[in-house]
Amino acid sequence: MEYYDLGLYGYMAVVIAPMFSPSDDPVTSLLSAPSVFGTAYLIRPLGGIVFGHIGDRLGRRKALMVTLIYTSVGSTAMGLLPAPAQIGVWATVLLVLIRVIQGFSAGGEVGGSATFISESVPPHLEVTYGSFTPLGSTGGFALFEVTGHRNRSEQAIAVLRRDRRSRAQHRDHEAEAGL
Repeated sequence: MEYYDLGLYGYMAVVIAPMFSPSDDPVTSLLSAPSVFGTAYLIRPLGGIVFGHIGDRLGRRKALMVTLIYTSVGSTAMGLLPAPAQIGVWATVLLVLIRVIQGFSAGGEVGGSATFISESVPPHLEVTYGSFTPLGSTGGFALFEVTGHRNRSEQAIAVLRRDRRSRAQHRDHEAEAGL
């Protein structure tokens, strides 16, 4: 689940980018999305180290529960995050911070869940069952692409066009008002 939330940002970057990195050029907005997306991947190894240690000391189940809570808090915060029009540059700063939290917890979840599963099954099935964790998240993304890619792309293009029209109307309004 944690890895799904982490990757969902990548799929929705074409919608999120114009909201949190507004620019007159939609391509510039879209190109800013990978930098925010990448922050989660940069912090993942640290999350793996910290939660691996927690899992070794306190148990894998407790470590996995903490990663679940961190990711849930991050995802909820992302859903409630105000737009830059409301709080300015702080919206983008908070988005990056949320992505760091999600990446940190995903780093602990990926290795921790595979290890938890491998340690919970008979020795001759460790490899088979241990592969279910990456297979589940990757398979989920593949299924999404097969079933929802076209609709998501059309929605993203509509958002970019609406955003461009809104900015043009705002500039026209400012020009008429003499601002």
